[in-house]
Amino acid sequence: MKLDKSVFSISIVVILLLLIFGMLFLGFFDFGDQILKEPEIAANYYRCAKTLVPFRANITDCNSFPMDSTETEFKQLIMNPMANTVFILVDPTSPAELGLSTHELFKTFSSLLVKTGVVYTEPAVNQSEVPILSIENSTISYPIIWLRDNQDKNLIEISNNSVIVSAKTAYDMDAAACKLALIAINDVFDCSYEE
Repeated sequence: MKLDKSVFSISIVVILLLLIFGMLFLGFFDFGDQILKEPEIAANYYRCAKTLVPFRANITDCNSFPMDSTETEFKQLIMNPMANTVFILVDPTSPAELGLSTHELFKTFSSLLVKTGVVYTEPAVNQSEVPILSIENSTISYPIIWLRDNQDKNLIEISNNSVIVSAKTAYDMDAAACKLALIAINDVFDCSYEE
C-alpha cells in the first residue's frame, strides 16, 4: 500500500513536469520567433550601439539633407578642440518650430560636451539677456551655426568659420538639425558597430 502511494505520487509529479515542459516547448515554438525578434525602431530614432536617440525628423530625411561641403569640414569646425564655444544664431522673430530645432542642436552638442550657446540676430522683446551677434562674428574659436528658416532652398553651407543652414519648412530645419547632430554623435562615438 505504501509503495503504491509513492509510485502514484511520483507518476503524478512526472506527468505534471512533462505537461509543464511540453507547454513551455510548444509555447516557445509558437512565440519564440516573436520573443527573439528585436522590436521595430521608429523612423525618427537613431541607434548608436544599444542607445536610441530620438529626433523630430525621420532619420532617412536627416541623412539626405543636402550639404555643400563634407562632413569632415563640419567636424573640423564644430568639433575642433580649439573651438571655445559654438553659437547657434537664430532670428528671435522666427516661429517657435525654429526654437525646437535650435534646442535639438543645443542638447546634442551639450551632451557631447561641446560648449554651446544661443544668440540672436537682433534684439528681442523682453529678452535682454540673450546676446546679439551676426555671422561676421564667427571665428575659429567661436564658430556660428546660423539657422535660417523659410528660405527658397534646403542646404547646409560651411564657409568662413560658420555653418549656414537654410531650410524651406520647419520639418526641413528639423532634418538639418538632426543631420548636424548625427555628424557630431558619429564623430564622438563609433555607431557603426551593431550587436
